[in-house]
Amino acid sequence: MKKANIIPENSYLIDKWLADFQLGFKVRKLRYSDLEDASKIAESILNGLLKKQSSQNVCAVVKPKYPEFEPEYPGIPTHTECYIRRGRKHWYITSMVRTKANRGGSSKVEIIRESLNNKHDEIINYVTKNLIRNS
Repeated sequence: MKKANIIPENSYLIDKWLADFQLGFKVRKLRYSDLEDASKIAESILNGLLKKQSSQNVCAVVKPKYPEFEPEYPGIPTHTECYIRRGRKHWYITSMVRTKANRGGSSKVEIIRESLNNKHDEIINYVTKNLIRNS
C-alpha cells in the first residue's frame, strides 16, 4: 500500500482505498473523515506530551467507534483498523487491516505505546514541569 498524507487534498484517494479494501463489509468501516478526526485527536494528545519536533514517527491505530456488543451477538465481529504515523507536518496512513473487533466496544484512536519508547525523557520532563507548576 502506498502512503498518503491525511489532508483534504487526499480525501478522495484515501476514501477510494478504504472503499476498495472494505468491499463486501457493511459495518464497522472507516472513511477519510474518521482518519482526519483521529489524526486531530492524536495530535492533541501528543501536544500535551511532546514538542512538535519530537512527535515525528509516533504511530497510532484508528478504529471505528462502536458500543459494547450484546452477549447474544452471533459470530465473531470484525472491524477495519488503519495505522497512521506522524510525519514532519502531517499524519499519514501507513496500512489498513480487517481484524477481530473488541466485544467491549472501541475508542476512536489509540497511540501505539512502542512508538513512544525513545521519547521517555521528554514525557518525563513535561509531566515533571506540569506537576511542579500545578503544586
